[in-house]
This record gives sequence, C-alpha cells and structure tokens, in this order.
Amino acid sequence: MTWNPFKRWARRSDDDFSDEVESHLAMEAERLVRGGMSEDDAHHAARRVFGNATVAREHFHESRRWSALESLAQDVRYGLRGLRRTPGFTAIAVASLAIGIGANTTMFGAIDALLVRTPAHVQDATRVHRVYFEQPTLGGGTEATATAGYKTYTSLRDGVRGFEAVGAFWAKTVSSGRGQDARPIDAVLATPSVFTLLGVQPALGRFFAASEERDDGDHVAVLGYDAWRAWFSGDSAVLGRTIDVAGLPYVIVGVAPEGFIGVNLSRVDLWLPLGAATRLLSPGVLDPGGGYWLQIIGKRRAGMPLQQLAAEVTSAYRDAWRTSRRYAETYAKSRAILGPVADARGPAPSADAKVSIWVAAVSFLVLLIACANVANLLLLRGLTRSRETALRLSLGASRWRIMRQWLVDSALLAAAGAAGALLLARWSATAMKTLLLPGTSSASLLDPRLLFFTAIVAVGTAALASVVPALAMARRDFQPLLGAGRVAGIRQRLALQRALITGQVALATLLLVGAGLFVTSLRNVRAIDLGLDVDHLLYVSADVGSRGQKASDSSANATYQEMLESARRVPGVTHATLTAGEPLASGWAISLARRGVTLQPGDRVPFARAVGTDYFETMGTALRRGRLFTAADHAPNAHVAIVDEATAKHFWPTDDPLDPCVHLGDDNSCTQIVGVVANTVLWEVTGEKGLVVYVPIEAHPSQTVTMLEVRTSGDPTTSIATVRQAVSSVSPDLPWVDIQPVSDRLSPQLKPWRLGASMFTAFGVLALCLAAVGLYGLLSYMVAQRTHEIGVRKALGASDGGVIRMVLFGSLGMTLAGVAGGVLIALGAGRLVANQLYGVSPRDPAVMALCVGVLVVVAIVACIAPARRATRVDPMVALRAD
Repeated sequence: MTWNPFKRWARRSDDDFSDEVESHLAMEAERLVRGGMSEDDAHHAARRVFGNATVAREHFHESRRWSALESLAQDVRYGLRGLRRTPGFTAIAVASLAIGIGANTTMFGAIDALLVRTPAHVQDATRVHRVYFEQPTLGGGTEATATAGYKTYTSLRDGVRGFEAVGAFWAKTVSSGRGQDARPIDAVLATPSVFTLLGVQPALGRFFAASEERDDGDHVAVLGYDAWRAWFSGDSAVLGRTIDVAGLPYVIVGVAPEGFIGVNLSRVDLWLPLGAATRLLSPGVLDPGGGYWLQIIGKRRAGMPLQQLAAEVTSAYRDAWRTSRRYAETYAKSRAILGPVADARGPAPSADAKVSIWVAAVSFLVLLIACANVANLLLLRGLTRSRETALRLSLGASRWRIMRQWLVDSALLAAAGAAGALLLARWSATAMKTLLLPGTSSASLLDPRLLFFTAIVAVGTAALASVVPALAMARRDFQPLLGAGRVAGIRQRLALQRALITGQVALATLLLVGAGLFVTSLRNVRAIDLGLDVDHLLYVSADVGSRGQKASDSSANATYQEMLESARRVPGVTHATLTAGEPLASGWAISLARRGVTLQPGDRVPFARAVGTDYFETMGTALRRGRLFTAADHAPNAHVAIVDEATAKHFWPTDDPLDPCVHLGDDNSCTQIVGVVANTVLWEVTGEKGLVVYVPIEAHPSQTVTMLEVRTSGDPTTSIATVRQAVSSVSPDLPWVDIQPVSDRLSPQLKPWRLGASMFTAFGVLALCLAAVGLYGLLSYMVAQRTHEIGVRKALGASDGGVIRMVLFGSLGMTLAGVAGGVLIALGAGRLVANQLYGVSPRDPAVMALCVGVLVVVAIVACIAPARRATRVDPMVALRAD
C-alpha cells in the first residue's frame, strides 16, 4: 500500500476532532443529568443541541489547509489509473502532444538563439550596434548592407564621438599547417576594440593589443574555446606555443571564453588581428579603395540618443567618401542605420531569419492541431464514460469535481507530452544546428529558458485541450443516462467533435499548401539556367601566399599553372582552367565604349572576369556567336574579349557585337570582341544575368589567379581525393587545398527554400498524421455508436458496400469541409509568403489540387479500418444489445 502523508495527517486530525466532539457531548450530557434528566435522555438532548456530528466532522475535514491537496492527489491517482486502463488512448494523446509541444520547443530554441538571446558573453548589448549602410540601387530603390571598406571603419572610429568604441571584423577560412598535415580553420580577423566593446573576458591569457595589429609586427592569435579543447586538449600551458597560419608562426596569447563565437553565430577556431589581412588576403585591402569586406560594430555612449548617433555616423560616412567619383550618385544619398548586434534581427534580416519566423508560426499551428486532436479524444472518452459520470454525480460529486478530474487528466497527458517533447527537442536540436545555427552547439539550444518555455507551453496545452471537453460535460444533463443501457448512454450528437476534426483538416491543408509552395520554389530555383553546367564541376583553391609569396606575385600565378597542369593529368578530368576570383561570385566593374556611340549617364556598367585557357569548355558555357579564346589570345599583348548575350544586346542592340574596336576601362587601345557566349548569373542564383565581359588573365597582369576549376566525366565528389593529391604534389609545403563541388558551393543560396520546403513538409506531414488519427478515432466511435443502426440496416438487407459508403461519406464530408476552409485560409495568407517564393504563385492551382488529393486519399485510408469493422457487425447481436 502506498504511503500517503496527507492521509496520515488527515486521520490524526480527524481523530482529534472526533474526540473533542465526543468530549463536548459528554460534558453537556453530564450537565443535563445533574439537572435531573435521565442519562439516556441527557445524551439524546445533548446531540440534538449540538447538531449532526457527522456533518460537523465533514465540514472540519474540508476546512483543513491540506484537504485540497489531498483531493488533488486523489484525482491524480484516479487519473493515472484511468490512463493505464486505456493504453491506446494514452499513447495517441501523449504522442500528439509530444509532437505539438516538441515542434514548438525546437523552434523556440532556434528562434531564441537567432533573434532573441544576446550573443554569449556580450555585455550591455542594448548599447552595442551593428552598423548598416543604406544605398540606392540601380532599380531606383534602396538596399541595406552590413559590409564596408577599411576606410569607412577608420572614419567612424576617428570621427564619431557618439561611440565609446568602434570595432571591425571579417570571417575567413585560412590554412594551417603544410602538406598532409594541412587543414582549414575558421578564423575571424578583428580589431582589438571588438573584445573591449563587447565586454568579453578571455578564459585564458589575454586578447591581442592595438600594437599587435600591424602585419609587420609580432604575429599573435587567440584560440577559440572549442579549438583549444580539440587541438590542445584544454592544456593551460598552451600560451606561448605557436600555430602555423598562412605559412607564418602565430604565437597563442589567449583563449576565448566558452561559447564565445562573436556576434555572427558562426564557428570561430582562431581570432587574429585585423592587421594580418594584408598577409592573409592581399596587399591593399586596408587601403581606402580596398573593397567592401568588413563588418562594423560600435558601442553607443550612455545617454546618447540612437537617432542622433545615426545622423552622426551618416555624416562621417559621407565625409569619408566625399572625394570619390561616385559620391554624388551613391554616397551622398546613403545613410547609416544602427541595428541590433544580432544580424538576424535586421534591418536587413537574412532569408534564414525570415523563413525561421514562418516555420515557428507553422509549429504553433501543429500545436493547435495536436490540442484539437487531444480535445477530440477526451470528448470521445468522456462520452463513453457518460454513465460513470452520471453515477458519480448521483452519489454527491459536484460538477466542479468532475471538471477538475478532466483538467487533471489533461495535465497528466500534457506532462507526459512535455517529457516526450524534450526528448524530441534534444534529437532535433542537431538538425536545427545544421540548418540555422552552425556555429552553436546543440547543448546551447537546450537551456533553462527552453525548459521554462516547455513548461509554459505544456500548461497552456493542458488548459486548451481540456477546456472544451470540460465545458461540454459541465453543460450536459446526465440524469437520463442512469436508467439507460450502455449503448444508449453513448448516443450523443457529435457536432463539436466534427467541428474539431474539420478544424484539424483545415490547418493540415494550410501547412500542406505551404509545403507544396516551398517545394515548388526549390524545384524552380534548382531548374534555373545558370549559364554553365555545375553537375560535374569542382572548385579548387589554395592559399599559395603561405609559401612565402605575396598574392600579387607572378610566382603565385606560376604555382597555379603547375597545379592546373597536374590536375589535367588526373584520370576522369576532361577540362580544367584558371580564373581570377570565383566564377559567379567575383568580377570588377569596367566601362565599355564603342566607336561612334556615346553612353548616356545611368547606363549599366558590365563586370569583367579574367579567365584562363579552356574556361568556357570547363564551365560548360555555350558559345552563341563568333569563337572562343585560343592559345594566341592568352599572350600578354593580346587585346581580345568575349561578351555574354546580355552585354551584346545592351551595347549592340542592332549592330554586330563582334566589334573590332571597343575600349575597356582606361585602356585607350582597341579591344576586339571575338565571341558571344550564353548569359550567366552575376552573383546570386536568383539574381540578374549579365552584363559580363571575359578577358584573358595573361592580358591583365593586375589580375591574380585565385581558383582552379576542374570538370570531371563522372561524379565530381569521387574525384576530390585524386585531384587534391595531384594538386598537392606540386609542392610538398603547399597548404590546405580546398576542393568543393560547385553544387555545394551554391547550396547556401538555396538554403532558404530548402529550409522552407523541409520544415513545412515535415510539419505538414505531422499535421496530416494528427488529422488522420483524429479522423480515425471519431469514425471508430461513430461506428460503435451506430452499431444498433448498422445491425438494423443489415437485417433489412443492406450490403457491406452500402455500410462502407455510409462510413466513407461521413469521413469525406468532414474532410472536404476542412479542405475548403484550409484552401480559403491559404488563399488569404498567400500574399504574406509571396516574397519567400520563387517562380510560383501563392495561389498556384496545381499545388492546391495536389494538397486536396493527398488529404482525400488520407481520409479514405483513415476510414478503411472503421468501415471494415462496421461490415463485421452481427445484426442479431446488435439488435439484442441494450
């Protein structure tokens, strides 16, 4: 027997009260006896004066402070026994709630880390801002960007007094080690002020000082905490040891604190002084015209209004570029925006952040479906226990006590569902880390905040799932059920249950439509004609500067030429070429002037790409007119170029684009256009195509080779090892050679659609399963309820097919009503996700029709078992049933 402290205390207190009552009655009887009354009459009179002692004892029992707890404990024990007696019901309800709560718990962990939680170790985050620059676009609009040049950073650092401190950083993958020991590491080049303004304290040693930011000074580095544990086993004697970075020894002076990965939520193995950029990147990157590559953050002075500081930053930014030729058309119209330190919050939030918010909303819809499913199950369970409820009421139980029992049952189910949800969240945290937060650990997504959120959701779920059945039971008249039979006791109208099922189907329809739209968008993005064939293409790059060469040295180009010749000898390699920069991701703006044609202000400026021999054959870019480059065109004194179709149409709308004399950039000599090739995307898969001018690398000595492209005859991933071995054989001290299939390189651009498609599909399937379970449960109950009716029908000659059609029509009626409601909601909400789609209308009829078909099929499958059970009803048994 289970020990119950409440019961022991209650028994002791009740015994004391009973003794006190008996003592009072005895004293009163004794007083009456002394007054001349007989002993029996005195006892009876004393009891009449005192009143009903049993009622007094009950009132006393109920007035004690722990009586409510004792009563609650009874409800919990009764609820647990009831759930154990119905394992099927319990399993379905708990699984439904675990799925619904788990989906929300998982998404809360991701959204909390992405949009809500302050990055780890950042102090006074409300005064730390990321600096954005809003500039006009060619289309007449504006665009906010978080990158700027080194000149902008120094201008804000020296000219904005509203900042306590200004810092700049840039993430880059660098090479460490040589030969077979070489490996890529994720580094962040940062100014020392980054650590100061963030308020970060090292776990070991120190951060680098301002005097160590020079490239010609001592080379120092700070290890990331995870790298310290993985590479040096957390050895505290790591300070003073060296690590090879880009061919130079860097002295380890500190270790970053655990969990600190900066403000970009991406993995950081090594922190390096920004002054090392001239070594790791190329000369000139810290010059005024060094490009847009830095991200800038600043700490606002206490009491400084945000708008005033933004105006001050805008003024300093414009002053820095006032002497630029592009000032009037670009910089004079630009303005600075101070956003939160977490870039996902905007003002230019990433596509990942936007899709994540939608996925979080979708997970809430899944929770609503789960609540409706459990509410429906509780209603059906309550209907089957109607006579039991009526009997309890007749024995004196209050309706509040009955409703409380419903609430306790729901709370028990929600608690079990929450436990299951935490297990699901722990498993799915790895998926969230891969999809949204690659720089964080899975454990960081499961913290006390998430546990608190799960508890709140579980309480809300219990209330939401129980309120409808509890209210329905509270308003019901159970008295007529006392004299009814078992079957009659469960014959009730099912309007509320039908409404819940219809709502579940409507929400499932909405999620499936969303999944269909994102899947179609992903398919459309993958089908975009990039202007090249990426299926058998590899990108190969190496930090040849780590071999003691500056990036602009001709020896670096010579090294890449050796790598090219070695790669061409690899079996399975059909073509290989060299480029300055990455195709589809690099290029420089260049003017193009035709003889006799004056370009008007505002005309589009093409981008130039310097390419090597065999480039177009390697990339799979088709020739439209003229010819491709020959070996003679790659001579240093050659003046030839190839344009894409967009450039040809723009500059030669009616003339022959194979022009013998055009002027490119500041070159006054004639450059001959020898061919026209297919358009390729400029920067992004979904971005605009053209305008691109291709020139030979050898004819532009200022362009340095940075990448080798290799085309294979088969699956490119199977050739990575052999290509790396061949390329590394060029020099025994060559650093890490990075080789990636081009499809993997472009994969991050597809991430928003892939994320939307995968998450909407996963949640849509869960919603569909929950709706199918709810529909199955309701149909099973309906068949049990109509057993007598089915028996009569069969006794009168109804066929099994007729019985099946009866059940099927009942299922399809609720399904079609829910589908219609879901489609209407999807049509109304489509405009909200239109910007996240590609190549498909949010009201696409094909997607709608497919979702309707899937739901109808699922509804038919869900009703098969109840329909078959209905056909097995024995008419004689059904007619004899009470």
